[in-house]
Amino acid sequence: MRKTGKKLVAVIAAVSMTISMAPSSGHATVRSISMQQAKASERSEAVQGVVKQKAKDDTAAAEVTFSKASGTYGDAFQLELSGTEGDTALYYTTDGSDPSDPDNKNRILYQDGGIAIADRSNDENVLSAIDPVLFDSVNVTASKDGKNFESTVQKPSKEAVDKCTVIKAAAQHADGTYSAVFTNTYFVGDMAEHIDGISESCEAAGKNLAVMSISMDADDLFDSTKGIYVKGDTFENALKEYLAAGKTINDWNASDTCRGLDANYKQKGRNWERKTHIDYFESDGTKTKCKLQQDCGIRIQGNYSRSDYQKSFRLYARDEYGKKNFKYDFWDNAVDDQGNVINKYKKIVLRNGGNCAFTTKFSDSYWQSLLQEIDCDNQSARPCVVYLNGEYWGVYILQDDFCGAFMENKHGVNKDNVVIYKGDAEAIQPLGYKLDEGDLPEGVTDEDYYLKDLESFMSTHKDVSDQKDYDELAAMVDEDSIIDYFATEVWINNKWDWPGKNWSMWKSTVTDETNPYADGKWRFMVYDVEFGGISGSDDKSGNAIKASGLLQTGTADPDSVNHDKPHVRCFALMMTNEAFREKFIARLESFSTGMFEYNRAIERADLFQGVYQPILQQFFDRFPTNSGMTADKAVNGDGGNAYGTLKAIRNFLNGRDKQVAKISSYIRKQYTADSTPSPKPTDTAVPTASAEVTETPALPTGSPSAAPVQPSVAPVQTTAPSETPKSTSVKKEKLADGTIVIKKTDEAGKAVSTKYETKTGIYLLKSDNTLCYQKENQTALKNQTSVVIRDVEKINGKSLRVSEIEKGTFQGLSKLKKITIGKNVVAIGQDAFRGCSSLKKITIRSVRLKKVGKNAIRGVHKKVQIICPKGKKKAYQKLFEKKTGFAKKTMIIK
Repeated sequence: MRKTGKKLVAVIAAVSMTISMAPSSGHATVRSISMQQAKASERSEAVQGVVKQKAKDDTAAAEVTFSKASGTYGDAFQLELSGTEGDTALYYTTDGSDPSDPDNKNRILYQDGGIAIADRSNDENVLSAIDPVLFDSVNVTASKDGKNFESTVQKPSKEAVDKCTVIKAAAQHADGTYSAVFTNTYFVGDMAEHIDGISESCEAAGKNLAVMSISMDADDLFDSTKGIYVKGDTFENALKEYLAAGKTINDWNASDTCRGLDANYKQKGRNWERKTHIDYFESDGTKTKCKLQQDCGIRIQGNYSRSDYQKSFRLYARDEYGKKNFKYDFWDNAVDDQGNVINKYKKIVLRNGGNCAFTTKFSDSYWQSLLQEIDCDNQSARPCVVYLNGEYWGVYILQDDFCGAFMENKHGVNKDNVVIYKGDAEAIQPLGYKLDEGDLPEGVTDEDYYLKDLESFMSTHKDVSDQKDYDELAAMVDEDSIIDYFATEVWINNKWDWPGKNWSMWKSTVTDETNPYADGKWRFMVYDVEFGGISGSDDKSGNAIKASGLLQTGTADPDSVNHDKPHVRCFALMMTNEAFREKFIARLESFSTGMFEYNRAIERADLFQGVYQPILQQFFDRFPTNSGMTADKAVNGDGGNAYGTLKAIRNFLNGRDKQVAKISSYIRKQYTADSTPSPKPTDTAVPTASAEVTETPALPTGSPSAAPVQPSVAPVQTTAPSETPKSTSVKKEKLADGTIVIKKTDEAGKAVSTKYETKTGIYLLKSDNTLCYQKENQTALKNQTSVVIRDVEKINGKSLRVSEIEKGTFQGLSKLKKITIGKNVVAIGQDAFRGCSSLKKITIRSVRLKKVGKNAIRGVHKKVQIICPKGKKKAYQKLFEKKTGFAKKTMIIK
C-alpha cells in the first residue's frame, strides 16, 4: 500500500477547490456589511432565497446569512454572506473543513463582492482523485515484490465526477470567538445535467429522487490515523505482522488477503464516528428543494462491503451535534401501527447495496418492498444520489435502521426498554451474535443475558409436541413473527449469509398491557436479503429448510457460520408442534399467491428497473471496475450470466411457487413415523444428526495443523453429490488436524458417502480414494477473485489426490477472475465455471485432464486465456470445444 502524508488529502482538497472557488473581486479585508448594502440585497431577487441558520446556542446571538438558499440555480451567481452587528470577520471554506478553526489554513476570509458560484464541470477531481488502493480492498493485485498491493482500477476522469459547490461559513466575534458553522450546497445548471437520467427515474417512480450532500473534514475520512474510509494505519500494522510471519501476497489471493487484514474502515463504535453535515434535497429533475439541513455523526456501515470501492454510511442524530433526531418523512410507506407516516428518525443508512453493490444495488430493497402485512419489521428504502464534499459519490439506497428509537416510533414501546440481538457468526465470537441495542444490567457480563430464559427452555426440551410445552415457548417468542420471518427467508431462498448472519430479534424488557408489542416476546426483523434468488434459475429449486438444516436445533458444525443460533433452534423446536408446523406451511404457501405472486413480483421488478436503470450508468462510470459492469448488464445480465442482476430475480420467480409446494411436502415427510427429526436440546455447540440432511458449512482458511491421527472413515463407493439416499443418517467427527469427517450411513450402518471439510475446502471421497472438490464450497467462494484447486489434501497424515471438480462448483461467481487447477485433476464437471463473467485466466497444471463437461466455461470472460502444461495444448484444444462454451474467435488456449 502506498503511503501518503496524513494531511495530504485535506491540503489537496483545499488547494484545488480554493483555486476554482476564489472570490471574483475585492481584497482580503475584514468584512462589515453596511446598512446600504443590506437594503440593496433585500431589494434583490436573490434575497428571496435567503436562509438564516441560527446557532445552537441562542445566547450567542450569532448567525450567518446566505443570499441564496441551498438548491439548484440555472446560472452562475455571486453568493453574499452577512453576519450580525459587531462581527469582525466572516470565514468560509469550500472543501468541507471547519471555517471556525483558526488553525485551518484552507479557510478563506470573506471579501466584498461575494463568492463566485459557478458550474464546476471543468474542475479537477479532489477526493475522487485519491488512489483507490488506499481504501479499496477488492480491486487489487500483488506488487512485484509480493509485499504490498496495487489497484487494478483506474481513477475516474473529471468528466465522470459531477460536482456541486459546498460553502461552510462562520462569523468571528469581537472577542475572538466564533459562531456555529453554517452550510449550504449549490448546483448550477439544470439538475438533469448533474444527475443523468433523473427525470426518467422520477417519472417511473412517480415521486422525487432523494439527493444528499455530505460535507466534512476530509481528514476524518481519508487521514491514515483517524480516517474512517481508508485502510490507514490499522491496515499498515496488520500488513507488517502478516509479512513478518513469512507470508507473501500473490495475484491469485491478493483481494482475499487484503480484505482479511484489519483496517480503519473495519473499526466500529463511537470512537470511529465523525462529525458531518448533510443537506438533503428532493428533486423531480426540474425543481430541487432542500428539505433538511443538519449536523450529525457519520460512521462506515456494513460488514463485507466495508472493504468495497464504494462504502456505506450510517448517520446519527445526537444532541451534541445540534438535534437529537432527523425530523423528516423520508419514506411515505414508513408508517407506525396507527398508519401514520413516521417523520422522526434517530439513525438513517446510506447503503451501497451490500453484496450487490456493483450489480443491481437494489436487490435487497426490491425484496423488502414486496413484504406486505407480515409480523416482522423491515426497512423502508429509496434511491439516493450522494455528493461528498461537492463530488458525485454515486447511487445509494437510503434506508431506515433498526434501533430502540425505530421501535418506539413504530410500535410505541419505550426505546430505553428495547433490546436487540444481531447475528454475524463469522465476525462475532464466541457466540456468533451480539447485543446490538440495549445495555446489560450493572455487574452482568454475559452477552446473552436477555436470552437466558429462552436458551434454558430450548436446552431442556427436545420437542414441544405437548401443547403445554408449546404454550410456554410461545409465551417467550411471538408465533406469528417467527412464522412470517422464516417463511419469508425460505420463500426467497436467501442463502450463504443467512441464517448464520443477517438475523436479528428484539423485545421490550418491560411489559405494558396496553401495548401488544410490549409483551416481552421476541420478534424478528428482515434485512440484508439481496442473496434471495441471486443465482436466478439455479436458485429456483432451492430448499433452505433442507440446505441450512432449519429443522435441527444445531444447524451445522461449530466452525460453520450457521451453528446453533437461537433463532434457528427456536424455529426448529416450534416445528415439532404439528399445529405450528401446519400454520407455517400454510403461511409459506400463501406467499405464492400473495405478496410474492408472480405477476405482482414481476410488476414490481419492472418498476425498480424504471427507477434505477436511468441513474445507474453514471455510477458505473464514476466507479469503474475490471468487470465492465454497466446499467444494462446490472438489469438484463450479460449473455448467459445473470448472477446478481434483475434478470436473475425474474428467472427465479418463474416457477418458484412450484418448488415452494415441494418444500411443504419435504417438511411433512420429515415428521412421518419413520423419519421424524429428533432435535437435540443443547446449550452448547453440538451438531445434531437428522434424516436427509444436506449442510453447507463455511470454507475455513489457513493450513492444516500438524497433528495427524489415523482416518476414522475408510474409502467407500459414493453416490452422486446431488443424490440423497433414503433413510440415511449423518455423523460428524472432528479429527486432531482440524478436519471434519461428514459420514452418511444407511439403516444398516453402511457408509454411503464420506466428505471431508478441511481448512482449505470441502471434498467428497471417491471410490478410487481420490477427492472431488465440491459445489458446497460456493458459500466461501462467492466473494473471492482467485482460487487454487490443490494438488493434494493431507488428511490425517495421508495425502489424497484432488482429481475432480464437481459440476456447477463455481457457477455464477461473477467476482472470480483467476483459477488454478491442480496437477491431479482429470475431470471438470458440467457448468463448473458457467457464468463467471470476470474469469479471464484459467491455469491448468494437470497433464491428466480427460474430461471437460458441457457448458463448463460458458459465460466466462469473452477473452479468457486457458494456459496449459507444456505439450498439452493440442490435446486440451479438443477438450475445450464449442459445447463447453469455448469461443474460438475471442478465447485463447496456450
